[in-house]
Amino acid sequence: MVPSENFTEKLDVLNISELSYFTVTLNPVTTTSPVTITTLTPVTTTPRWPGAGGAPLLYGVTNKPSALVKEFCPGLTITKAVLELDREDLNHVHYAAFLAIQEFHAAGYCHRDLHSDNILVDTTTLPFKCHIIDVAEAKKLTGDCVFDRIMQNQDFEFLEYLEQMIDQR
Repeated sequence: MVPSENFTEKLDVLNISELSYFTVTLNPVTTTSPVTITTLTPVTTTPRWPGAGGAPLLYGVTNKPSALVKEFCPGLTITKAVLELDREDLNHVHYAAFLAIQEFHAAGYCHRDLHSDNILVDTTTLPFKCHIIDVAEAKKLTGDCVFDRIMQNQDFEFLEYLEQMIDQR
């Protein structure tokens, strides 16, 4: 991404120095080709789930082009991880996914749409770290223990599916 001066100044205000950690999402695709951003409106409200479960942080919104500027989360999708990693590493992926889901729930939210393409696995760190992405369907937990447990179980069902994928390897 090639930032304009205005964009760089706004990043300084946000205390963000590494431009390589940004991705620009242009509906409906993500691009890594050079994009000149003319204005950045920093996000002034606290995100609903500030990084919970490794979810990317939203830094701002641009209007030319219309885009979200958010934290870059490196990694493989679970689908790619299952195809590329050995069984021992996949057991670590399973545990990292469990921790990410647990952290998301601890922040007071339920994802409600977990599948193998919306959890990224960062294999550059040990232990592996998972990033929950695509949080459009996420809902705040209600405080009703029974109802919240039902909602959380929907997320944890993904782990059973992941375990089956690992066993089939």
